[in-house]
Amino acid sequence: MYISSLRIQNYRCFEDTRVEFESGVTVLIGENNSGKSSLLNALRLIFEGGGARSLELYDFYRGIPPSSSPPSISITATLSSTEGEDSPEELGTVATWLSEVGEGEWEAKLTYHYYLPDDQRDEFEEQVGDDPSEEEFWRAVERALPKYVSRIDAGQPGTEEPGYERVEPRDLSAFGVNSLDAIRNVEREMFSGRKPKLRSMLDTVLQEDADAKQELEEDASQLVDDLRERIDLDILFELAEETGAEDGGTPDIDGRLREKDFLKALRLVVDAGAGGTLPVTYNGLGYNNLLYISLVLAGLRTETVEEVGPENATVFPMLFIEEPEAHLHPALQFKLLKFIHERVQKEEGSQQVFATTHSTHITSATGLDSVVSLSKNQEGDITPSYPGRVFEHMEGGDGQESKAYVERFLDATKSTMLFARGVILVEGISEQILIPTLANACGHSLEDEHIAVVGVGGRTFKHFLPLFGGNLENRSPSLDRPVSCIVDADPARRQNGGQYKNCYPYQIDNQEDEFEYRQQSGVVQTLQQYENGNPNIQIFSGEKTLEYDLALANPGLESLVTRQCVHAEALQTLAEEGTAGESLQGKIDGDVSEALDGLEGTHQEAARFATYYLECIDGKGEHAQALNLNLREVDTDYDVPPYIRDAIAFACQ
Repeated sequence: MYISSLRIQNYRCFEDTRVEFESGVTVLIGENNSGKSSLLNALRLIFEGGGARSLELYDFYRGIPPSSSPPSISITATLSSTEGEDSPEELGTVATWLSEVGEGEWEAKLTYHYYLPDDQRDEFEEQVGDDPSEEEFWRAVERALPKYVSRIDAGQPGTEEPGYERVEPRDLSAFGVNSLDAIRNVEREMFSGRKPKLRSMLDTVLQEDADAKQELEEDASQLVDDLRERIDLDILFELAEETGAEDGGTPDIDGRLREKDFLKALRLVVDAGAGGTLPVTYNGLGYNNLLYISLVLAGLRTETVEEVGPENATVFPMLFIEEPEAHLHPALQFKLLKFIHERVQKEEGSQQVFATTHSTHITSATGLDSVVSLSKNQEGDITPSYPGRVFEHMEGGDGQESKAYVERFLDATKSTMLFARGVILVEGISEQILIPTLANACGHSLEDEHIAVVGVGGRTFKHFLPLFGGNLENRSPSLDRPVSCIVDADPARRQNGGQYKNCYPYQIDNQEDEFEYRQQSGVVQTLQQYENGNPNIQIFSGEKTLEYDLALANPGLESLVTRQCVHAEALQTLAEEGTAGESLQGKIDGDVSEALDGLEGTHQEAARFATYYLECIDGKGEHAQALNLNLREVDTDYDVPPYIRDAIAFACQ
C-alpha cells in the first residue's frame, strides 16, 4: 500500500489543495513558502501521534473570510493498494477504514480534523457577531483556541465533519514515521537523548542467541563481582553508622549487566586508516548526515512482524527528509537520492519516502514520475503539478520518447527549469552566456526574478515544452510558468528541390527564378504548434542568429568585436568608418556581396557590419565569453534586439 493523495483544507498556506503521490519516493520541489514543509507537517498530523499535537492560530489558512462560524482544519490522506503486493498485515491495518473496494484494488481514507466542538460554537458566535472584521474574527479564534479539539476519522467523509468512524492513536501504531528536519543536528540525534538513534539501531539488530546471551551474562556477573572486590566499602560507608543511616539496614553494593547495558558503552568511530580510529564527531557534517540517513533507512524494515511480533510491528514505515542536500557535496547529493530510490525499490513490503529539496542535483537523480512541483497560481493558491505525467497527453507524437529524452538530459543544469518562476529555453552556449547580460540591459535581473536560462538544442525544444503544457491534448497538470523559446531564424534557400542552405535575410526573394526560399527554419515552424493555444509558451526569433541580430542592432558598437574575431582590426575600422577592407571582402561570396549592394542607406551599413561580423566569429563559445565581458563593461547604452527584449519580458512577467 502507499499514500496516493493528500487533501489539505484551511491548513497554513493551503486553502483547499489535493496533492497526488506515486508509490516509493516522492520529491517535493518549489520556491520558498510554496508549502513543501507544511505538506510534510500535514502528513505528520495524521500518522505521527494520531493528531495529538496542538495547533496554533497561524496554522489556520489566513485567507479564510471572517464569519460567525469558527474555522476548522481538515486533512485527508488516501491509502491505496499496490497491484496485489499488499501483505496480510497491511490489509488488516486498513480493513475497517476502506472507502472504496474494487477487483484487486482498494482505497482507505484517514481524515484529521481540528475544530471547535458544537457546545462551544454559541459562545464564539456571540463574540464575533453577524459581520465581524478580519481582526475581530481572528481575535475570537485566538480566544477560542484552547477549546479546540482534534480527532482522526476513517472511511469515506460525509457531509458532516467530523463523522464516520473514529481512529484512536493506538490504531495508527502500525505506521512508523521517521523525520529528518531541514535544520538538524545529526550528532546529537545519533548519540544523545533518552533514546539515541545509534543505541536503538544496535538494539534492533542485536541477534537473540539464547546460549550467547547466557554466556555473556555469566561473564558480566563475574565482572561485576571482580569490580566489587576492588572497592573498599569501609571507606565508602564509614560515615553511614555515625549519621544513623545504618539503622535502616547495612548498605552494600550489587549490580547486574545485561546485553543492552553493554550497548551504552559502544561508540561509533571512523577508521582513519594509518591514523587509527577517530570518534565520529570528528567526521564532517555531510558524512555524518549520510551516516545518520543510512541508519534510519536500515531501520525502516527492522521492526517487522517477524522481529517484534504483530502487536508491536511497523507495517508501513515512512521517512520524511527535508533538504537532504544539507552539508552535502553535489556529487553526494546525486548519489544519496539514487541510493534511496534503489533501496526502496529493492525492499520487500510497503514503505514511502518524502523529500523536500531546492537542489537540482537531487532532482537530476530521480525520475520525473517522483517529482511533485508546488507553486502559487495567479490567484495566489498553492497548486501541484506532475512533470512525469504530461507526456501521456501529447498530441501526434511519442510522449514516451520525449519523456525518456528529458529524463536522460535532466542534469543539474537543465533541472533549474523545474524550480524557476520563468524559463528561457535557448539553442546554444552563446545564448546561455549572453542572455543574462542582455536582460540587465533591459532592466531585468534574471537572478533576482528566478528566471532559468536553459540550453536545449534546436531540435530538442519539442521534448521539453510538454512540461509546460505544450502540445497536450488537454490541460493536464503541468508546470504553470512562462517559457520563452529563443530560436535562430536561420533563413535558407534551395535550388532545384535540393537541400536548403543558409542565406542572409536580405537575400530572401531576390532571385525567385532560381531559388526557393524559407524565411525561418523548420524548427521555428514546428515550435509554433506548441505555442498555439498555450498562454505559457511563446516562440521568439530574429532575422538570422543572435550574433547577427545583435550586430544589426548596433552596427557602430566596437565592444562587439573580440579577440576571437578574425580580422578584428578590420572589423573595428568597419564599425568606426563603415569601410570594409579587402580582408573582409574576401569572407563573403558574390551573391551575398551583390545582395548587400542592393540595400540602401543605414540598412545597408547595418547589414554589411552584421554580415562581416558573423563571418569573422571563430568559435562561438569563446567569442560569447569575451563578448559577455565586453558588454558588462561598456559605458554607452546599446540596443538589445527586439525579439530578445520581448522574450526576456515574457519570461519575467
